[in-house]
Order: sequence, then structure tokens, then C-alpha cells
Amino acid sequence: MKVGAMIIGVQKCGTTSLADWIAQHPDVQFCDQKEPEYFSRQIDWKANLDTYHGLYQVGPGSQNESKLLMEASTNYSWFLEFPHVPNSLHEYNADMRLIYIVRNPIGRIKSHYKHNFLKSYTQRSFSEDVFINP
Repeated sequence: MKVGAMIIGVQKCGTTSLADWIAQHPDVQFCDQKEPEYFSRQIDWKANLDTYHGLYQVGPGSQNESKLLMEASTNYSWFLEFPHVPNSLHEYNADMRLIYIVRNPIGRIKSHYKHNFLKSYTQRSFSEDVFINP
């Protein structure tokens, strides 16, 4: 059992929508958790691989046994925070397919600010926050 494809990319770019659309395909099985962040949070990813694979409803005799296994974790593209991820993913599955989703940078910045403001992560104005929090 190996995950064969992942959606990575930048937050607020539609990764959730894309994952929902792809998950409707009968030959695809997404893990139960949208962003497990397994390879970014587990430096020794081999040690708990059974836990990761347990996020998928796949097993011997399962109707999902032959499906393409996928997940979507945006932080796999955060190279500065998690520089080990590319090597970990390659070692896990050298044939892994990645879907990297991006967005118009200005629209993405506005969306990220709105998200942070609504979650009360910032109370600053848009202009002030953008220059303080690059």
C-alpha cells in the first residue's frame, strides 16, 4: 500500500475544493483526514507508517484496495519550515504524483488576511498586516 498522489500548494488556493472534486472519481480514495501533514510533522516518518496508512479505508479484500490513494496537505510545500519533506516523499514513493495548486498572488494575500482577521489572528488593517506579516 502506497499513496500515489498528493495535492500540495499554497493555502487559500482551492486545495479543499480540488480534493473534493477528485474524491468523487470512483478510482480514487482520499484519506479520512484532509490535511494529515504526516510527512511534515513526522521527521522519522517510517516509524509510524501504519498510523498514516490507517487514515485510508483500504485493506485486504476492501473495495478500495485497487484505488489511487491520495491526500492533500498544503504544508508539504513549506520548504523553509519543513525542508525534509521533498526527500521524505521521494523515499516513500519515488513515483508519487504531485498536484501543486497556486493562485493569483494578490487574491491569495487578501484571502489569507481575511482568514486571519476572521479567526482573530490579527486585528490590524490589511495594509498594516501585509507589511508586518509577509
